[in-house]
Amino acid sequence: LLLLETFRLCLALDLDGCYDALGMESGAILDQDISASSSFDEASVGAQYARIRTDNAGGAWCPRTQIDETQYEYLEVNLHQLHVLTAVETQGRFGGGHGKEYPLHYILEYWRPGRGDEWIRYKDQQRNELIKANFDTNTAVKTVLDSPVIASRIRFVPFSKYSRTVCMRLELYGCKYEEGVVAYSVPQGDFVENADFTDKTYDGVQDVNGVLQHGLGQLTDGHIGDGADDFTNIASQYKLSSSTYHWVGWKSSGPGSTIEMVFSFDQLRNFSAVSIYVLDVHNSFFRLSVLFSFDGRRFWEVSNEALRPDPNSSKRTSGWLIVPTRSRVAQFIKLIFELSSKMLFISEIQFTSGILSGCFIFVIVITLLAVRQRQRKSSSLAYSGLKSPQRPEHIIVDLKTGQMKVLSDEESCAPFFSHAKTASMRSNFYVIDSENCTLSKVVDFSLPAKQNHFKVKVFQRVHYFRTKKIHRPLIIAHHCVLHLLVYQVMRTV
Repeated sequence: LLLLETFRLCLALDLDGCYDALGMESGAILDQDISASSSFDEASVGAQYARIRTDNAGGAWCPRTQIDETQYEYLEVNLHQLHVLTAVETQGRFGGGHGKEYPLHYILEYWRPGRGDEWIRYKDQQRNELIKANFDTNTAVKTVLDSPVIASRIRFVPFSKYSRTVCMRLELYGCKYEEGVVAYSVPQGDFVENADFTDKTYDGVQDVNGVLQHGLGQLTDGHIGDGADDFTNIASQYKLSSSTYHWVGWKSSGPGSTIEMVFSFDQLRNFSAVSIYVLDVHNSFFRLSVLFSFDGRRFWEVSNEALRPDPNSSKRTSGWLIVPTRSRVAQFIKLIFELSSKMLFISEIQFTSGILSGCFIFVIVITLLAVRQRQRKSSSLAYSGLKSPQRPEHIIVDLKTGQMKVLSDEESCAPFFSHAKTASMRSNFYVIDSENCTLSKVVDFSLPAKQNHFKVKVFQRVHYFRTKKIHRPLIIAHHCVLHLLVYQVMRTV
């Protein structure tokens, strides 16, 4: 089975090589990927003319209305894939020397998959939303972001306290996002001796229990905190210059205190290591558990690192703790730190992973089916063969992107198909029926109900998918692989 595994290795986020222009000036970003809420005149100052250092037609994008505190106008750039945005640059309307309009300030908004219709507003480390823009019509002003933005769509929202006409051109800087972390969940950091060790750039939400959810922040932003000799040093320096340090800290609540983090990835990946940049490597925690999951609900533990405190260490030195994970495949990773000191300080968490090929994704899905059937067998006296009428499930796999969705009566499957806008994209989807142990190819998923359609209840609605059974040779191969994996799982589980 290892012969089926092919993947592209993805290393941790490296900001040093992530300041390239993304294509507004060069034209790599196409006109159809640039849109706006409105334009004063589409033919002369439409969104397509918002290219920096380019003076075509009217010379910039100009919204229909004047800008003040009550107006919401925006210019949007669709990058289609997740990118790391590290800097932005704006310019006013020169218009061959006749332009007089430029932005004084603007707000940056962004969107990434998994956030529904929600647009996130960028905030710097001081939690300011406004970005200072231009002072004339022709000088370009570039702003390096405190923390990088992970997004596939970007909006520039011009802002002014007083009513004024605004026109603007722009450029984006960054690189493609390869690491794959799309969200993490973690308790919010604490204040220590009046120093702020919270996750200040986290772009998700905080629940009533103080847990951050559905966002990204300082733990995965590529910034490594400067070394510190001891806790007193880092706390005092942090108060003087919050932009110098990139640490998140948690207080211990007493003996047996733990900090739990869950990281979500864009697709199934093969993980070879987890790297954690921590202050006081030898004494912050005495055990780290690394758990993996396909669906974010059922985790299994594959690494349990016991760390011995170093009584001879008089200084709280910072450094990398690297935990090998021995090529584990998952889409979710949970880290559980069992604390041994009063505080835990972490600057960055990175993952070394590979993106799996379609063949290996298929084998992993079949393995997941076998494991679940094995679990049902051990927990049910009525188990017979590979069928389980009590909990039928369907697994839909996109072999092109490597994405997987387990469909049950309580879950929505529509978002899984949202990116498949053409027939050729739909042809990548396959349905695996865990009850009947069959494999089918999705032909369409927006047709009215018919008897030959695959049916799944979703929030008291019904989704129908017309499927086509795979030719017999593939079915035979599928069953051979399945039974081989069942045999292997039953030997090891």
